[in-house]
Amino acid sequence: MEALTGPLPQPTLVRWMGVLERRPPLLYATAFVLIAAIGAADYLTGDEMLLYVLYLAPVAILSWCAGIFAGLAGAVVATGAVFVTYVALAGHYTTLHAWQAAVSLTSDAVVAWVVARLKTSHLRVLALLDVERRSAREDPLTALASVRAFRERLKLEVDRMRRHRKPLSLLFLDLDDFKHVNDQRGHGAGDETLVRVGRLLHAMTRKVDLCGRVGGDEFAVLMPETGMQDALVVANRVREEMLKSFAEGGAGIGLSAGVGTFLSPPLDEQVPMDQADRLMYEAKRAGKNRIVDREFP
Repeated sequence: MEALTGPLPQPTLVRWMGVLERRPPLLYATAFVLIAAIGAADYLTGDEMLLYVLYLAPVAILSWCAGIFAGLAGAVVATGAVFVTYVALAGHYTTLHAWQAAVSLTSDAVVAWVVARLKTSHLRVLALLDVERRSAREDPLTALASVRAFRERLKLEVDRMRRHRKPLSLLFLDLDDFKHVNDQRGHGAGDETLVRVGRLLHAMTRKVDLCGRVGGDEFAVLMPETGMQDALVVANRVREEMLKSFAEGGAGIGLSAGVGTFLSPPLDEQVPMDQADRLMYEAKRAGKNRIVDREFP
C-alpha cells in the first residue's frame, strides 16, 4: 500500500539520539567523553562551583539509548569521576569525598532508572500508535487496504486521470453464500476463507494495483491505467483461482463480481465505487457466481 504522506520532520536532538541508539560505539564514546569533559571542567572551576549534577546528562543518554544497565554503568563511571576530581582538588581523602560519591551514585542511578522507565513507556505508546495507524489503513484480518485507505488511493487515481487521461478499472467482488461457511463450519473457518481471499488477491494482481477489503466479505481491486480488456483478464483469473481454492478447501461458495472501467475522470471517488458495487449486485441478481462488466465513458 502506498504511503500518502512522508514521515514528519524530527528535531535535531531526536535525530542525534536516534543515531547514538543505532551506533553503540559512538554512544559509549560520546557518554564517556562528556563525563571526562565534565570532570575536567569541575576540576578547573575548583571548590567554588560543583558540577557533579551535570553528570546526569551522559547517564540519562546512556539509559535512554542502551537501557538501564548501560545507564547504571554510566552512573558508576560518573561517580568515579566525581570521587577522583574532588580528592584531587583537596589534595587528600576525607569522608566527605565518600559522601559526595555516594550522593552522586544515588542520584545518577535514580535518573538512570527513571529514564529507562520513560523509554519503556515511550516505546509502548509508539507501539500502540503504530497499531492504531495500521488498523486505520490496513484490514487486521486480511492485511489488505482498509476502506479508508482504499478511498484515499482511489481519490488520488481519479485526480491522476484528470491529468493523464488514462482509463481506470475497478473490480468489486462478493463471496456468494459466505454466511453458510460461518453457520456450518464456524467463524474460524470463515476468517480462514477471508484470509485466503486476501492472499489470492495479492498474488493475482500487479504491484501497482491496490486490493482492499471494503465490507465483511466484499473486496475491491483498484487497477490504474487499465482498460476493460485487461481488467477482465485480471477478474477472470481471480475468479478461477478463488473458485479452485474454495473447492480444495471445501468452502462450497461462489463469487460474484462487477468490473467497471472509466474512460474519463468521474466526478469523485464515490462514483466508481458505487458503479462497480452496482455491477457486482447485478451479477448476484443474474444468478450469482459470475462477472458483470461495463465501460463508462
